[in-house]
Amino acid sequence: MYRFVLILCILSLGLATPAMAVDTGRKLALLESAVAGDANAQYELAMIYEEEAYEQSEDPFEPEPELWEKVRHWCEAAADQGHFDAKRALLQRVYDPSLGEEESRKWYKLAQEMAERGDKVAQYLLAEMYFAKCLGEVLEAGDSPARSDSTEPALRWYSRLLDGLKSHQTVILSKLETRDREVTVDNVNEKLAYLRKLAQ
Repeated sequence: MYRFVLILCILSLGLATPAMAVDTGRKLALLESAVAGDANAQYELAMIYEEEAYEQSEDPFEPEPELWEKVRHWCEAAADQGHFDAKRALLQRVYDPSLGEEESRKWYKLAQEMAERGDKVAQYLLAEMYFAKCLGEVLEAGDSPARSDSTEPALRWYSRLLDGLKSHQTVILSKLETRDREVTVDNVNEKLAYLRKLAQ
């Protein structure tokens, strides 16, 4: 019944061109499956809303807030069922630790869970977070001894990135995986060397 009413509303507003009708039909089908608990549909729907959130925003760098809430809702629903790509999306794009304590706690809990299970992207993100904290604390210390509580966790997560690599492997994560930059064995070893000096 809900589906029928929604389609009638779209048609009555004159918004359903043939191309849009297909998109609307697909979204309705995904929405029905998502509401019924299908994690794949929940994730796919979240990705559609993510695209729309940027397309419909006046600021190209900030998503439209109402649509972004739908991204968050469906990503979290899929992630709660163990959907890996949804967890990655939450970690890399949805949760924003700069938005406050609750957001930071959600990000950290998810990053920790994924990193402990061996996810290299989560390990890298945690390592980078602790490394940034180290640098901040070293700068604040000035001429004082540069000790940091973040050194040990940064060392641990960078070291974990090197676990299980093949002997000839030089790239740990591609730009596609990090959505930012390529992570190489050399990059990680440089940071490990710096952190070991701090830990002495």
